[in-house]
Amino acid sequence: MAEFDEYPVDDITAGIKRMREALRDYDEQQTPIEVDEFHSKESQMEHVATEVTVIPGPETRTIQLDRERTIRSDFAALVRFKKATGLSVMNGDLAETSLDEETSCAFIWAHLVHEDPELTVDQVAQMMTVAKLTECIDIIADLMGDPVP
Repeated sequence: MAEFDEYPVDDITAGIKRMREALRDYDEQQTPIEVDEFHSKESQMEHVATEVTVIPGPETRTIQLDRERTIRSDFAALVRFKKATGLSVMNGDLAETSLDEETSCAFIWAHLVHEDPELTVDQVAQMMTVAKLTECIDIIADLMGDPVP
């Protein structure tokens, strides 16, 4: 965060404004494309498109609970968890707090609810055993790439 402190907000705002003006000027300088020129550009775009790297979506893994469910590790799950509990994974709140039963179930719920919007933390709690809780936490930690406390 300190690296951004050296750039005052006014400088960043001015930079964004300059970029917008440059893009607007660029757009105004463009001339209509003739049909033959369009086909030439279209074939160039096909070549460029083959070189684009596709960014994969969030990682998932299935687990057998009350039925087969998909644990999805993405930023949205972290946001849902914070909204539900007030704890932030990104700020290290989990490292400073012991995971009680309700917090653990809320953490798992946040990673399951994407496929079942009606799913509740209480329903997740009903699906859990100590072994399943441990398995879910281990899967989420593996998907996140970091150990979860």
